[in-house]
Amino acid sequence: MNSSNNFPHIFSWKTSARAVWICILTLIPAMGWSIMLFGSRALLIWTIAALAAVVSEFLINLLVKRKTLMDGTALLSGLLIASAMPPTIPLYIPAISSAFALVVIKGLFGGLGSNWMNPALGGIAFAFINWPVAMKNYILPGIIAGVDGLSAATPITFARSLAPSEGVDILLRMQQSGFPTSSFDRKFTDFLNTSIFDHLGSHLPSGYLDLLLGLKPGALGDCALLFFLAGSIILFTVKIARFEAPLAMILSFSVLIKIFGADLSGNELLQGNLFFSLCTGSFLFCSFYCVTDPVTSPLTTFGLLLYGLLIGLICFLFYSWGRVVEGSAFAIIIANIFVPWIDKLLLPKIQKTYEKANL
Repeated sequence: MNSSNNFPHIFSWKTSARAVWICILTLIPAMGWSIMLFGSRALLIWTIAALAAVVSEFLINLLVKRKTLMDGTALLSGLLIASAMPPTIPLYIPAISSAFALVVIKGLFGGLGSNWMNPALGGIAFAFINWPVAMKNYILPGIIAGVDGLSAATPITFARSLAPSEGVDILLRMQQSGFPTSSFDRKFTDFLNTSIFDHLGSHLPSGYLDLLLGLKPGALGDCALLFFLAGSIILFTVKIARFEAPLAMILSFSVLIKIFGADLSGNELLQGNLFFSLCTGSFLFCSFYCVTDPVTSPLTTFGLLLYGLLIGLICFLFYSWGRVVEGSAFAIIIANIFVPWIDKLLLPKIQKTYEKANL
């Protein structure tokens, strides 16, 4: 008998395991780009974080007699943790962070579907709390510095160190203060200025292309923005991830940055630089690959929108005034606390509406 006629059963190729493995596949270009920028050290970090996560999951399975290793969730958690690591990180930190994520955040809460926060975010927060100095030890990609291993501040940290200069574009201010840019960015920006912007009476400072391409000091995931954007398009297109929470998160963060600016030179009231704010740090990465976690997100469409708006607000507070400028992971964890209340508030109303419609 044709299975398609066996109602009410519905066949779908989108099992949770397949969704996870597709998500992993979309991370491969970003991993490859970070390895091109930072060499074999980046490869080691990706490998050790992933291996520690998988081994931890394997040991938990032995203890509780469960078979979840092949669903890919452990591997995905390890890769997400590696994305938050700077290239200089001691290798035991991603290993311990992955083990903590799988054993404590996922394992002790009952396994997949029972954890109240994303295990990867828990591992990232664990690393920032326990090794704050190592997690902020960034270097320039060799393509900019001309030599490997040259320490440098991230764009947001460098921008925060500048004296106020009202009305001056933040990237121009950084350029004037010696923030390094790639020769490719400078040549391309000069071409745009000569061809377009000079004729319009404006001038584009160097640095925008480097932000977009990830040619900057930062974590492995911070330097692969374009690849994460491409990966997210795939996830949304095949409907593995829902777009409501990321859209609301980006929208609320962008509106707040544009209206109130940020605690940065040239980013005063109504002068916030959206491109700079969105492309520095882990904000967009977390938007597409962490906020979309179905286990820790609200169940309703309106709940997802509310959840995203809350995360965007918290990210703005961290970005503008927090001591931890890379606060996207912490913002999502804080918002996870409110998910049960969001569902409790909205689900009964939806149920009542459904019951009325079917009377």
